[in-house]
Amino acid sequence: MIGNEIFSLDSYDCIGFDLDNTLVQYVEFELVSFIYDLTAKYLIEHFDYNSDDILKPITYDIDFLRKGLTLDVERGNIVSLSEDGTVLRASHGFNFFTTDEIRQIYEPNGKWNLAAIHCDNFLQTWNGEWSNKIRSFLDYFDMCLPLLFARLINSIESRNETITSCDIWSHILQAVMHIYRNESFENESGEYYREVKKNPTKFLKKCSKSFLDWLQNLKLSGKITFVITGSRNDYANFIAEHGLCKEWNKFFDVIIYYAKKPGFFVKNRPFLFKNTKNIAQPLELKLNSSYEEGNWTDLRALFSKETGKSNPKCLYIGDNLIQDIYAPAKYHCCDTIAVVQELMLEYKYDELLDSKKWGTFFYDDEHQKNSIWGKIIASYSKICIPSVDWFIDQSLRKKYNQLK
Repeated sequence: MIGNEIFSLDSYDCIGFDLDNTLVQYVEFELVSFIYDLTAKYLIEHFDYNSDDILKPITYDIDFLRKGLTLDVERGNIVSLSEDGTVLRASHGFNFFTTDEIRQIYEPNGKWNLAAIHCDNFLQTWNGEWSNKIRSFLDYFDMCLPLLFARLINSIESRNETITSCDIWSHILQAVMHIYRNESFENESGEYYREVKKNPTKFLKKCSKSFLDWLQNLKLSGKITFVITGSRNDYANFIAEHGLCKEWNKFFDVIIYYAKKPGFFVKNRPFLFKNTKNIAQPLELKLNSSYEEGNWTDLRALFSKETGKSNPKCLYIGDNLIQDIYAPAKYHCCDTIAVVQELMLEYKYDELLDSKKWGTFFYDDEHQKNSIWGKIIASYSKICIPSVDWFIDQSLRKKYNQLK
């Protein structure tokens, strides 16, 4: 919903970005397919799942894919949620429930109590006991996992095996942790990092010169520019050099690696400074520097010192609706802009983003209700854009009607 309040980039003192899927864009189909295959192969090798059932191209069931799906671990169901945690659509394996069946499974009237807690405060279910019972999938790195889970449910139940849905999810988590383990990029011990390093153009889109010019103009406008990424510095630098340019860090005053979002915005982890010999806490934060981990409070103090303002106006742009949008805006850290590629469906069809089985990312036409993600975007982001390229032809002073 469009409101009456006016929004402009020029009104901010400090403008920051996420890296993966924001500043650096991936070849989405190749990335999702590759992550699916790696995860499935790990499960087959380590837990003896049936390869015929799960090692199939994602194109066989591509309409099952959609960002924003949520896993009910204990029941073994994949669900799509409304803004209050009501289950709008649900499947067990590939068996979709009717509305009446959903209301019987999730009482009363399709309301899943844990989902209501999840939707009310995502950070309550991010870690701890509840995180083992509910999980939402929000980006291209994990959007294949509901499809894999559904195939595993079908495989196990058709063969009358005794593995539980909780076991399946535990095995998938082990696979994911193995694929993305921290030391893999440097020593190429993991197939994901090894393949990305070997074939960067297969997985990474090259930005336009116009976008680099826009970043340069943003920096020259006198604003403090920064990056906060969850990626380690070696991987982050690699994808930025290939997706942006070799000297990509010249566009930014501060770069924070391995930020451990959303905790970065709500916790008080110390900043770490990495040199060639060791990692240590910096005596003070400075511009034209890069750090690891850290917290928003200290970063904002740096911005305050450098701008000479007690309350500098800050904006953060990212694609993950919990880590990049909900957490910083909910806890009054800064304003946000949501990068949601599903907006492109208004202009062109993309089979990876468009699902008839699950409905749209923003709104469920069948039930005439906003999805939880439509609510998050409307409540916590100033505007929503399909990609940061959208700003290329826009003046920093351009005014927009912000969401409400």
